[in-house]
Amino acid sequence: MPTKIDIKANVQSNNKHDVVGEKSLKTLRTYQLGIVYKDRYGRETPVLTNEEASFTVPKKLSNNKNSISTSVKNDAPFWAESYKYFVKETSNEYYNACMDRWYDAEDGNIWLSFPSAERNKIQEDTFIILKKKAISGLTANVPEEGRYRVIDVRNEAPDFIKTDYDRYGQSPINVLSGSASLGSNQVQFDQTTWQASQFYSSSKVVSSGAGSSTNESGFIDYPLRDVVVQFQVNPTGASTPWLDVSGIYGIAASADVFLQLSKSLSLDSGIDTITPTGTDTLQVRLAKKVIKPKTEFDGRFFVKIRRDGVIDDHIRSVGNTAPSFNVKESIQYYWIARDRPSTNAATPDKDFWEDIGERWFIDDCDRSRTGDDWGAGDGGPWHEDSGYGLIGNESGGSPMNFTAGPGVMPQEGQRGINGPNPDSNATLRCTMELSINKILDYNESGYDFSNNDSTNKAFHNKMTQHGTLFRFKEDPFQHIYKIIAQTKSSLLNSTNGSGILNYSSKSAERKNPDNKSGRLYLQFKTTGWRLNAAQVAGTTPTYEHFPDEEDKRPFAYYNSMPSGFPQQTNGTEWNPRMKGFADYTGGTSPADSSGTDLPNNASTFTAGDVTGSGNDIYTNTIEVVEIEGSSGGEVIFSDNPAVWETEPKEDIGLDIYYEVSQAYPLQLDETTNELFAPYGCTVTCDDKRRGTGPAPQNEYGLYIPPNTKLVDWGPTGHGGDTILLSCAHDEIGYTVKSLAGGATTTVNTGGNTMYISINSPNNFYGLELKFTRLDGSYTTAKIKYISAWKSSPAALHHQGSLHMNLAAMSGRVLIKLDRDLNNMNIKLPYFNCYSFGNGVESDRVRDDFNAVRLGKGVKASTVLDEPYEEEQRANGLIYSGIYNSMSGVNNLNQFIAAEKITKDVNPSYGSIQKLHQRDGDLVTFCEDKVLKIVANKDALYNADGQPQLVSSNNVLGQTTTFAGEFGISRNPESFASESFRMYFTDRQRGKVLRLSGNGIEPISSIGMKDWFADNLKLYNTLIGSFDDRKQEYNLSMTNRPMVPVNSVVTKTGGIKTLPKTKSGGNN
Repeated sequence: MPTKIDIKANVQSNNKHDVVGEKSLKTLRTYQLGIVYKDRYGRETPVLTNEEASFTVPKKLSNNKNSISTSVKNDAPFWAESYKYFVKETSNEYYNACMDRWYDAEDGNIWLSFPSAERNKIQEDTFIILKKKAISGLTANVPEEGRYRVIDVRNEAPDFIKTDYDRYGQSPINVLSGSASLGSNQVQFDQTTWQASQFYSSSKVVSSGAGSSTNESGFIDYPLRDVVVQFQVNPTGASTPWLDVSGIYGIAASADVFLQLSKSLSLDSGIDTITPTGTDTLQVRLAKKVIKPKTEFDGRFFVKIRRDGVIDDHIRSVGNTAPSFNVKESIQYYWIARDRPSTNAATPDKDFWEDIGERWFIDDCDRSRTGDDWGAGDGGPWHEDSGYGLIGNESGGSPMNFTAGPGVMPQEGQRGINGPNPDSNATLRCTMELSINKILDYNESGYDFSNNDSTNKAFHNKMTQHGTLFRFKEDPFQHIYKIIAQTKSSLLNSTNGSGILNYSSKSAERKNPDNKSGRLYLQFKTTGWRLNAAQVAGTTPTYEHFPDEEDKRPFAYYNSMPSGFPQQTNGTEWNPRMKGFADYTGGTSPADSSGTDLPNNASTFTAGDVTGSGNDIYTNTIEVVEIEGSSGGEVIFSDNPAVWETEPKEDIGLDIYYEVSQAYPLQLDETTNELFAPYGCTVTCDDKRRGTGPAPQNEYGLYIPPNTKLVDWGPTGHGGDTILLSCAHDEIGYTVKSLAGGATTTVNTGGNTMYISINSPNNFYGLELKFTRLDGSYTTAKIKYISAWKSSPAALHHQGSLHMNLAAMSGRVLIKLDRDLNNMNIKLPYFNCYSFGNGVESDRVRDDFNAVRLGKGVKASTVLDEPYEEEQRANGLIYSGIYNSMSGVNNLNQFIAAEKITKDVNPSYGSIQKLHQRDGDLVTFCEDKVLKIVANKDALYNADGQPQLVSSNNVLGQTTTFAGEFGISRNPESFASESFRMYFTDRQRGKVLRLSGNGIEPISSIGMKDWFADNLKLYNTLIGSFDDRKQEYNLSMTNRPMVPVNSVVTKTGGIKTLPKTKSGGNN
């Protein structure tokens, strides 16, 4: 064994995620790597490791795919043929939990809200770690420590967060100087401004002397219960938190009103920021605390943790100062505002609708085909099939008839009189009419949308749901709008005759999808959320909430929006028919958002403009979004919640390692090459060498084409250390990079000489090849030389003493590898979690409590405290695992030191020389004693000394000695057996012995006692055998290289002693 193990281990990390959920190495864990050497018989050492084999995976890598790369720098033991890697990681199970809301706590900390299904995951006085922000993508992980002790856990919402404030109102009131200062618990109001406020009612005044019902202040909700107050400098200035009020009263001797606080004012109250000087006017809000159970508390439990900067940055800030909006669906749309043709010819419009295909557009298209208001001819379609773009039917003088009278515009929700084959929604006033052409339903009156593009269907479904949020991407301020309940669709609950006809009402054309459009009559209002500055190239405005702009209809709908809103950077009003902040091919640049109209009319807008290249000059984009956070003291996370991880407990003191790799060979040959690198693995070369020839300032490498595979090992008589690549000889090359700077240049071998001389910069000897398997793990080996080979006719081209010219060769590429694999670099296939690219890591199915999780491995081992080295046990036995041919169990190569696998005998008997199994016993021949060890059972003795056998699970049980002071000395070669008899010599005592049912008998005492006593000691080697035919024990005695003297002992004890002859004896 080596005197010192030298394992190098590190983390290999990659932030490229090919799929959702990549196999990875768990962060926030410390790993200890070890190796186990294995010999040709499959026997393995315990785990061998060193300090450098320990490493920790930091939290900042939690959004990456992590793995272990390693190499062994020490020499392997001479007897080892392969080795495996084992890993120790002692943490217990952990869980992920998704929070959906947060609430400020009464003590300045924060409450987190989790679904009740996660309740068993989080316990009080444990720790949780913030792993993911409430956003998506690679920046969603939280690099800071973010580790918090759970202060409290509640199964029901705490009263503090259930408390709502029902406001009595807000009024400006003069506060007298000195009355609202630090240390004071009383605020004095000027009576005049108090009585002018929303909080005063003369009818509530009860003068003093009326007992407990006195209310000289005239407060509107007397007597007081759970009243709170808040002071603010002005409607937008600094304010205090809500402060508890214990009383509001007037004093007869004073004209003023006093507000009594439950606690004295302190810095925590924020009063120092608004302390009045003289008689100042403050904005005063009074409210009543009311505990209101909300549906958002149902099915939730609540966890309190400490609030700090990490919480403020990644939890509380979401939805407050700069929320983010996730795009869930998006479509490009056109603005089509074609005039109706002056004739009844169908061809122009039919060609247009057939050519543009399935696309969304602001529908400002006049579809009427005749001079008649209702399209009485068979050409059709009808006026109600025409589109009215923004603000629906308010088109100013359109020939429409309504129940309110001709020319009168319908109000919101009002429906007009429809013509033949009506769309029941056609005359609804709305914010915008958005249509999609080509409804893939070939039935005459059918408008089944189910066969259309899935993206368009998803967008349609979102835009018909009350509460859906969306924005126009090109809107310079990207206002967030909300769909309201009045939105309609011609594709929902449609009846016979509903839907939009584009160019004809003829029966045959009604079956044509190009003649059919579906229309959304969108009703939406502003949410108040928009960018705090217009989008301009080079700037990054953020979202803010503007209350004055909330719940308004945009685009001059009944003039409900402020003048000039929404607006462009130059102050002009913007609407969805205009260009905005976007790259328009051949049009405006992002910096130019002047609001030029999108091309739309018959003279400039054709079907080719829709279907041709560069058509984004004609489109804007609608994005359906979800807000990640909202203001008001709580944050709601939907598809991208913040994710917390519970901190696992450590198994302190456990020194258990788990097998994490295959057996890697130490030598490359015909029997190990496929174990080292299987067929089909990808071959690459990332290694580089600095030039030593004409250009030492350059760095050289071997170029192998991408996706090159290992095709074969040792083809056509080559050794087991040679690989055949899938690429042709003229596809490989070399790379050159100047160390002084500059790009890497690849030189292909076609027409170029590939020099391999030792002093050549193109010498690839010793460069490392990487063999990557399907699971991403790899092994490496060094190049000895490269050659070209073809199978028919068989030919081999390789380098001469100075160079090889691959340009003159043909066929495939062969690479001969160094056979020594002792120090190769390896990336292990080990993983213990799945990484989702956003900081979340999981080791169990759906992350459910007690769900099946990834195990650490099926094979475990450990280290030994004492040095692992060869030990000579002269007086003991060691045994392996069992072998059972019936069940197929074969553990004969397992010697597990952690189990009882040894049996020691009395050292006074001398060293053990020979073992022989007889029946259920193991006969043990020591130098000075012969023993019988019971195998697989124990021997117990009665009082009279007679043994009785009792079943036992011990491999080796009781030890008993045979009578007589005889052993086998140090000549185990003298042993021979026949049936139940065993023959051996005791050279030290000059005896030839037989062990049978009668015990040990010195058979040399029959006629040759003196001869053996005198001669056995003279020979070093005593070789015994038994002749079955003659029933004789043969003993050859020699001091090599002397000629042996032969003696024969018959089965019954006869001995013949002369060299090369046989003499008579007793039989």
